[in-house]
Amino acid sequence: MRARRTGAAVVTVLACLALTACGAEIEVRNAAPGQEKTVIDVPAGTVLDPARWPDACSFVTDAEIKAILPQAKEFSRESDWVKLSEEGALGGKAGAGLASDGKCDYSFELPQNGGYKGHIEGWGAFDVEILAVADPKLLTRYVAESKAAHRRQAVVLETDARTFGADECYSRTRSKKEIPTVVCRKGPLAFQSKGVSFNYIDFEGADEDSAAFDEIVEERITPAVFRAITANL
Repeated sequence: MRARRTGAAVVTVLACLALTACGAEIEVRNAAPGQEKTVIDVPAGTVLDPARWPDACSFVTDAEIKAILPQAKEFSRESDWVKLSEEGALGGKAGAGLASDGKCDYSFELPQNGGYKGHIEGWGAFDVEILAVADPKLLTRYVAESKAAHRRQAVVLETDARTFGADECYSRTRSKKEIPTVVCRKGPLAFQSKGVSFNYIDFEGADEDSAAFDEIVEERITPAVFRAITANL
């Protein structure tokens, strides 16, 4: 999963060239998820009405983000609604409706480092969108059917669910330039996310346009955030 690019090209300051990094070094820890749990009560064999879905902004706490990135600060969450039609919902009419807080965009600041121009704070962000809440047996079939449907219009890749602490995951993308969307299910919840993105920082001397930067984001930070989500269930 490649790191998202959202800003202008990196401007390197000559005084920084001989150094591993300029400014604060961003620390990345291999932290375990917290103990918080979101209780989701779904009777056997049923699909939960979207109006009763949990708040997607409750899945990852500030403390869990700081456990992975200790210098993170100024946390923000922006919730959004998710609306499912009968044709697109698991269970048809039973799973259709409006979830007022079914999606959440998480963001946070990090110290500026590297050779960046101006006084722009570094930042990170990730999203969580609930797709369905149901009996896990129903979700197994739902994920299999959605994977098959996406294969007709996108590249679908198998993903090691253990890395994300989930029961099953796959990723999809329509082109090599597009950031893959990862779909996972854990217990009664199916959700998707494009993973964690960063801007105006580097990691361990690797700037955001480098393969080393992508490796840190994809193999250490993004899986830790997913595990924080799935451990909540």
